[in-house]
Amino acid sequence: MVYNNQIGTECITATQVNIIFNTRLFWRELLYWSRAFFNSVFSNIGSAQEVFTRLYYTPAGYAHMLQLILDRRVSDRFTALFDQYIIILRELVRAAANGETETVNKSVSDLYSNSKERAEFLSEVFPSLDKDVLEQMFNIFVQYEIKEINAYIMQDYGQIIEIYDKLLIHTDKTADYLSQGIINLITAAPISADSAGNSNNIGPGICITRNELNTILDISMFWLDLFSWLRAYRISVISGIGNQELLYNRLLRVTTDFGNIMKTFLDDEIVNTHIMLIQEYLWLMDQLLKSRMADDIEEMNRIYQLTIDNIDERAKFLGSAFPSTDVSEWRNLLIKFHTYLIGMSGAFLSGDYAANIEIFDGLINQAEDMGSLFIEALFDSLSSNDIPA
Repeated sequence: MVYNNQIGTECITATQVNIIFNTRLFWRELLYWSRAFFNSVFSNIGSAQEVFTRLYYTPAGYAHMLQLILDRRVSDRFTALFDQYIIILRELVRAAANGETETVNKSVSDLYSNSKERAEFLSEVFPSLDKDVLEQMFNIFVQYEIKEINAYIMQDYGQIIEIYDKLLIHTDKTADYLSQGIINLITAAPISADSAGNSNNIGPGICITRNELNTILDISMFWLDLFSWLRAYRISVISGIGNQELLYNRLLRVTTDFGNIMKTFLDDEIVNTHIMLIQEYLWLMDQLLKSRMADDIEEMNRIYQLTIDNIDERAKFLGSAFPSTDVSEWRNLLIKFHTYLIGMSGAFLSGDYAANIEIFDGLINQAEDMGSLFIEALFDSLSSNDIPA
C-alpha cells in the first residue's frame, strides 16, 4: 500500500518543519532506546531494567507536543497506546531470550493488535490519515523489530546493522505521514511555533519547498545518526561484543552520506574538507578511548588536545558556511557533544550504568540541539538564497 504525501510542495512554513522534525525525533528515540534495551538483554550490556524505564518514558515528550496542539485527552491516549506497545515488546524480548515459544507467539499477536488500535485512534484524531496505511506502517515496524530480535539471538551483527538501516528509512516515512495528518488538521487554525516544539528563531513569514525541506531534515538528522552509530561502535570496543569493523565502516558511511547532501548547496572542496575533519575527529575519539582503556595518561592528554583543535576547526567552518550563525555557538555545542561522549565512555568503563543512561539521554538532546541549529541555519540560508559557494 502506498501513501500520498500531500504536504505543500512550494511553501512549507517553519512551524510545519518543526512538526515534521519533532515527529522524526520521536521515532528515532524509540529506535535508540529499543536498541539499547535489546543490547542490555541479549548482549548483557548495562541494566535491562534501567534501560527499559527510559524506553517506557519515550512517548511522553512527543505526547506533550500533541497536548499543546490538541488537548490532554489525545495526549494521554497516545501515551497509553505507545506505552502498551513498549510493555508488550519487553515481554516479547524476555520470552525470546528464554525460549518461551508460546509467550513469544502471544506477544507478537498482541503487538499487531496494538498496531491496529494505534492506527484506529490516530486516524480518528487526524481524519486525513488512512487507517489501513497507518496500520500497515506500524505492522512493518513490528516485523522489523522481530527480525532485529532474531538477529540479536543469532548474534548476526551484519544483519542487525542492515535491519536497523531499514528501520531508519521506514520510521522517517512513518513520521512524515503522521506529520502530514497533523499539519492538515491545523491548517485552518494555525498554531504558534512554540506549540510545535520550536526552539528556533525563524521568521514566521518564511517558507521553503518540499525538496529544500528534505535537504534540511536529512542534514539535521545527521547528528542523531552520527551519535547513534558512534555509540554503538564505542560500546562494541569497550565490551568486545559485536563486529567492530562493520560498525566503524557504517559510522564512516554516515559522514559520507552527510557530505553528499551538503554538496547539493556547498562547494565540493569545502564539503570534502569538513568531512575529512569529522572523520579525523572520529579516529581521534577512537584513539582516545583505546588509550584510556590502556591507562596511557600521556597519550590521552595528547589526543585530547588534538580533539579540541579539531572542534575549533569545524566550528570555524560551520560559522563560515552559515553566516546567520556564530562560530562560538557551534563551538559550544560541539564541546558539549564531545564532553558527553567522553563521559559516556567513562561511565560505561566504570560500570555506572545509571549514569550511562543519563549521559545517553543528554547526548540525544545535544544531537537534537545540533539538528535544530542546522534547521535554523539552513532555513535562513535557503529562504534568503544566502548559500555560500
